[in-house]
Amino acid sequence: DLSQRLAASAITAGHLEKTLSESAEARESLGKLRGSLVGICDDMHRLSRQIHPAILDDFGLAEALHAECDRLGERNGISVEYRCGELPTSLSRDIAICLYRIAQEAFWNAAKYSGTERLIVELNSDAEFIYLSIRDFGSGFDPLEVAKRQGLGMSSMKERARLVRGTIVISSAPGSGVTIEVQVPLPEDAA
Repeated sequence: DLSQRLAASAITAGHLEKTLSESAEARESLGKLRGSLVGICDDMHRLSRQIHPAILDDFGLAEALHAECDRLGERNGISVEYRCGELPTSLSRDIAICLYRIAQEAFWNAAKYSGTERLIVELNSDAEFIYLSIRDFGSGFDPLEVAKRQGLGMSSMKERARLVRGTIVISSAPGSGVTIEVQVPLPEDAA
């Protein structure tokens, strides 16, 4: 309901923006307001999926990540190549949520900051580990500069991996995109 009301407000702001063509200042302000409302709607959708990723319960990690890749492509015009190998039949909910949320954060960062038009997402496992790799081909960043002012997104990805005894490596360089590699140990009974 809240999302629909915000969307209606954004549409109204868009109509007013077109109607008030005699005042450039009013048009610009309404354009900013409309953009802000659209951004709030997008953030709400993202937040609701993060709070309770029901798709994990219903379809499992592989399908949930596939749906997120599709959503990223549709919403942001990014071409996403999703590859999924064999996964354990019984993957713990904690590991599934960890990988799902790391992917969501990586997708959000790629869409918001990288300027990438292409993403490769790979999910795989062997007898000991499950692996998630996400690579964008955008602007990249200087890891030393980012380490000085590490934001909440990177910190939360690292903390999520740590909570399931996993590791995460984030590699980048200016102009070279970003690669995120997550490795989480599987419990011995997760065959």
